[in-house]
Amino acid sequence: MSAFCVLYSLLPLALVTGIPNDRYVLDDAVVMRAATLLLSGPKGEAQLIADLKSPDLARRLAAAQMLFNANEERFLVPLLRSGDDPVVFRFARDAALRAGSRAVPHLRTLAASGSRYAIHVLGSIKGNEEFLRAVALSSKDPAVRVAVVYALYNDVDFVASRLEDRSPAVRDAAIQMLLRGSRAARERLLRHPSVEIRARAVETAQRWTGADLDLWAELAEDRDARVRRYAMLQLGGCAWRWAVPEQRILEQAVRAVRQAIVAGPPSVRETAVLTVRSWFLLWDEAKSWWPEPCLRAVRDLLKLSPLRNELIRQMRSPQLRVGYVMDIHAEPASHTFARTGDPRVLGILCDLVESGEDRTAIHALPLLGSSDAWLWIVGFLRRAAGAANFQYPDRSRAAFEACQALLKFEKPGPLDDLTELTADSTINPEAREQILMWAGRLRGEEMARTLMAIVRDQTEAKSVRQTAIMTLSYQPFPFVEAFLHELIGDEDLAPVAEFALQDWRKRFGG
Repeated sequence: MSAFCVLYSLLPLALVTGIPNDRYVLDDAVVMRAATLLLSGPKGEAQLIADLKSPDLARRLAAAQMLFNANEERFLVPLLRSGDDPVVFRFARDAALRAGSRAVPHLRTLAASGSRYAIHVLGSIKGNEEFLRAVALSSKDPAVRVAVVYALYNDVDFVASRLEDRSPAVRDAAIQMLLRGSRAARERLLRHPSVEIRARAVETAQRWTGADLDLWAELAEDRDARVRRYAMLQLGGCAWRWAVPEQRILEQAVRAVRQAIVAGPPSVRETAVLTVRSWFLLWDEAKSWWPEPCLRAVRDLLKLSPLRNELIRQMRSPQLRVGYVMDIHAEPASHTFARTGDPRVLGILCDLVESGEDRTAIHALPLLGSSDAWLWIVGFLRRAAGAANFQYPDRSRAAFEACQALLKFEKPGPLDDLTELTADSTINPEAREQILMWAGRLRGEEMARTLMAIVRDQTEAKSVRQTAIMTLSYQPFPFVEAFLHELIGDEDLAPVAEFALQDWRKRFGG
């Protein structure tokens, strides 16, 4: 062999294997040993070939690298025969592809004896399709048949025929390849006459993103409950990926979900409601590109009594009330329930918050937009700030959640009670800090003047006064700008006041 090949073999002193989750760096001595064997004649070459079967991973890797780099015809067969070893696989595969048609007879011999690596490589070389199909038909080993399915993934007819295989592993491999294939391949799979195949396909497809919306809408009306359930999961799970769909397809999807809610078995109804929750998670975006009849049809779903009852059940379930359920990104159950306009909404949501069963339900109350919801949150905030028997273990967190909920109202309610609470220095200090920081952002002249009074009060803690200054930057009144400018002359408060003044001017253009 040429001196160049020898030098090339010696270069990679730190070789990396193709073994998943493992980066194996070879010792220099192991590489030098392999290079020496390669250069020492037939006996050394024989030892190097024997190293391909060594229990020592480093020796196997070094031998494979040296034999591959040598690029000699006599080393091709030993490499190919060791290809099922994950350490040697990369070099055996590349050697076979480099040899092309010269490697095919050896690969066919290996494939006929059950070598999955040989099947994989043959699938990459044109002209071996018939041979591989024959291997699949004659082999009794499911692993071999699975390997052929993966190798011939582009042969839709063959892969579809494997849906009838007696091995579940082979059927699953065929399902995966068809899902990854063309539109025609997915149609063939998802419209398969066997209920078992369709059910398994739609279940598996939760992990794929390529299936088309119209197919899922069609399957959501399937005669089998399992198929309907998984298809609706996909309708919810892929909602955020929808391009501008045809009105016909959307109407079909909404119709299927409505039917599942009204007349479906409990498991299908549960999934259908999850799908509705996923649609409302994207409601603001959907309003810009869904046709109005479809938007109206989705809103009409909220009027269904079975949907409301299912939402109540889901709100009581720690597993179902959250915003990520069964591979679906969804709106929390409490938020969707708040959209229904059910007369029970306020009472149920308040009970969930008070009992601690679902403390995040407080963020659904702003969706009601009612004065009753506003006043209840203000009362809850007052209890968090001072009630002795308040159930939350963390008053600061409770006050923060309540303030955040108040900020979400499109039309804030009266600020009188909040202003009074903000000025009260006797309440829980941690809760008051949250009220100053967040509730103080609700715009109102009285709130602004209350914050200014807190800043002027020398008996207040410095941290409280500084928080009030920063919150003032959210009040849009000209007298606030003048007040902040005045504070720059105060040595203690000047740094915070200067920063707040800059913020105020950025927001309101002073």
